[in-house]
Amino acid sequence: PVLQPVFEDWSGGRFRVISFYAKRARGLMARFAILNRLTDAAGLKDFAVDGYAYADHASSDSAWVFRRRLAA
Repeated sequence: PVLQPVFEDWSGGRFRVISFYAKRARGLMARFAILNRLTDAAGLKDFAVDGYAYADHASSDSAWVFRRRLAA
């Protein structure tokens, strides 16, 4: 199965994808997978870098959502 990681940031009173931050987060996730020698996709749920955390309630089987709120 193909998984799509979705990275959302709190902005304007709601969570939304901000392409600049999402691109950086995808790179951070790739680094996380390599450094932790992940062999199972479920290990990606432990990704907690740069303030992102897995949001189970917002995720589906094919799209895993990672959210963060940064202090303004």
